[in-house]
Amino acid sequence: MVYSHVVFFVHGFGGHSQNLNYLRFRILDLSPIEEEILCHPIISNENKTSDGIVKGGLRVAEEVKKIVSQHKFLKSISFISNSLGGLYSRYAIGELFEPNCSK
Repeated sequence: MVYSHVVFFVHGFGGHSQNLNYLRFRILDLSPIEEEILCHPIISNENKTSDGIVKGGLRVAEEVKKIVSQHKFLKSISFISNSLGGLYSRYAIGELFEPNCSK
């Protein structure tokens, strides 16, 4: 399937990748059929939320790179996070940002 948008869900302290499933399923239910959205729960921080924002953020960044590289036609990405997951997401976005990149 060709996706135009990916939404990453990042759980908080002591959380699990399925903590944000309700939001994930609601987005899929409410999204227009013509827009293919990939909803990806971040799994790289499961059982690893005690080692700091930098390490957790770097794990999120690496997982995002892996998923994005598998979907060449993406136009945009979003993050939905809760608690510590928000800090991980902000750190990862800083690592992923390339000012001169068109994609």
